[in-house]
Amino acid sequence: MAEDYSARVWDLKDDAREVAVLRGHRGQITHAAISPRGDKVVTTSQDETARIWNVARGKEESVFKGHFGELTHASFSPDGQHLVTASADGTARVWNVGSGTERYILKGHNGRVNKAIFSPDGRQILTVSNDQTARLWLMQSGDEMVALKGHKGTVLHGAFSNDGAKVVTTSEDATLRVWNARSGDNLAVLKGHQGAVYYASFSPNDKRLVSSSLDNTSRLWDANSYLRLSTYKGHPVPDYYATFSPNSEYLAMSDGEHAIRILEVFPNLQDLIDYGYQ
Repeated sequence: MAEDYSARVWDLKDDAREVAVLRGHRGQITHAAISPRGDKVVTTSQDETARIWNVARGKEESVFKGHFGELTHASFSPDGQHLVTASADGTARVWNVGSGTERYILKGHNGRVNKAIFSPDGRQILTVSNDQTARLWLMQSGDEMVALKGHKGTVLHGAFSNDGAKVVTTSEDATLRVWNARSGDNLAVLKGHQGAVYYASFSPNDKRLVSSSLDNTSRLWDANSYLRLSTYKGHPVPDYYATFSPNSEYLAMSDGEHAIRILEVFPNLQDLIDYGYQ
């Protein structure tokens, strides 16, 4: 994403070859995501629109208009047929990708919506907001299921576990919280970071959580006992993102601009033994 309001697509299997330059937005691009099949890209912008692009041709396919504030995030449903967008106007909207039409508006937040994502089975939508709440919605009807309340600051990020049973949220209050994705019950409050927690995700096997904070650390947690397993330090600037490898054995951490670190979850046998005795 560039200052000229464009986005670029790269083929990482072909020596990072540039595939396409996506031009059409009239404001700074705020987010980009690839469809489940990898054939489309969605971009969101300060120009109050989302746009879907054909990756192979680098051409715009659809423009989604209706929000009354900059768009902050967008994601595809697991089957690629729907799109959910989040906006500074306090709403999220669900769209049909094929027709480009709006299905419904998710209203309930009292502040900027920072992220909106589908559950792994596509039946739920999670939104997080500056109003210090996250909310779960039914995909089929657009009805609100439950508001996840407890954070004492802006909710910055949210993610489902891979089995869809849990949700993790992160906040400016320096905590992350784990919730039951069906009932909305707060299962745990994970404390220890000394700054806003920007990002968190479950490992593919759902056994661990990783969180990244503005305190310049990332932390590894047990996703069942919620004990802290490790603290990763070393970057002179905060890690804004941290995610697991597909086999759950490695972590990739990025400050979003300067560097990416790759670390083993348990780099030696003693670490594994210590974990077993906790």
